[in-house]
Amino acid sequence: MISKLLVTGLLALGLSAPATLAAQSQHSAAENSQSSEQGNHSAKKFDQTDFVKKAAEGNQAEIQLADLALQKTNNPDTRNLAQTIKNDHQEAQKKLQSVAEQLSIKVPDEPSEHAQTEKDTLSKLSGQQFDKAYAQHMVNEHRKDINEFRQAKQSAMSPQVQDFAQNTLPTLQKHLKMAQKSMTQLGGTTQQAQQY
Repeated sequence: MISKLLVTGLLALGLSAPATLAAQSQHSAAENSQSSEQGNHSAKKFDQTDFVKKAAEGNQAEIQLADLALQKTNNPDTRNLAQTIKNDHQEAQKKLQSVAEQLSIKVPDEPSEHAQTEKDTLSKLSGQQFDKAYAQHMVNEHRKDINEFRQAKQSAMSPQVQDFAQNTLPTLQKHLKMAQKSMTQLGGTTQQAQQY
């Protein structure tokens, strides 16, 4: 009887050992996965220095594209959009430069290579084709900018960057609405000109 109980007990232990090992293995894998996700989340942390540099490049790109639009278009709406964007981004660049100096961040004084390529592409267009492409580009860029500035407002470490982002957001939203209106007037689709 005792040997029968002993055999039954050993069998029970033997059968539960793989289940225990499997549970431990699953627990360990879950911990590794959670640790990996935390590592990825940390890698996606907001980088305010990168934001300031990209914002400076963006301002320069918007100013140069506005100058190009003012040279190429005869459309009053496109001219108004370009002049407003140029004036506002020049002002934003001055404010950003002040923030960068306070934080000892060296900002670029030229747009990115990607922005230069986009400018070269737009410069080959003319007439309504240019106006439409310029307005569409402004819609796309300002949508991205608004998302980045919202993130900066919430995630930047320094109050100067948060304030800059918060104070610039309404201007970017105004530009987006103006560009969407231009797209609609130039025959852009409602999807292209959807409200943000």
